[in-house]
Amino acid sequence: MHKEKGFTLIEILIYLFVVGVVASLVVVFFSNIISSFGRISEKNFLQTNLQSSMDFIISQAREAKSIYTKTSVFNTDSGQLSLETEKNPPAGHSKTYIDFYLDNGVLYQKREIDSLPVAITPFRVKVTKFFVERFTLPSGKEIVKITIGVKYNSLKPKKAKYELSSSATLRGSY
Repeated sequence: MHKEKGFTLIEILIYLFVVGVVASLVVVFFSNIISSFGRISEKNFLQTNLQSSMDFIISQAREAKSIYTKTSVFNTDSGQLSLETEKNPPAGHSKTYIDFYLDNGVLYQKREIDSLPVAITPFRVKVTKFFVERFTLPSGKEIVKITIGVKYNSLKPKKAKYELSSSATLRGSY
């Protein structure tokens, strides 16, 4: 009786099938990890940019003397906030104006002394809402409430969307 060492064709096929299944599971596992990391990174990016944009606008509002109602647009998703401020006025002036507005998914700041608007939000963030509300208390204090909505700016539909609201009492209205 002569027994040869080696593998049969069936054993090789079973081995290749098992290796293929294991390799497929490993690829799917690592693909899910990479995809999850991308989603978490995207959410963090959106939240960080939303918070920093809101903080910037609120700090400017707190330092402002008043809301300039002639150019402000209230109670709409594409609002505009115009502030009258004594901070950094042009030479020879005691005050200046700052506008915050939404244009084509980008939130901008334009100072009266500047010739061009400056984007507050980066290209990868699409602002879907810039809602401005104005309140005047019986004491005469002006309060502005701002709601900003953002999503990831991409041709592919992304699930990450955030909205943040904050308010400020204007310094000049005390």
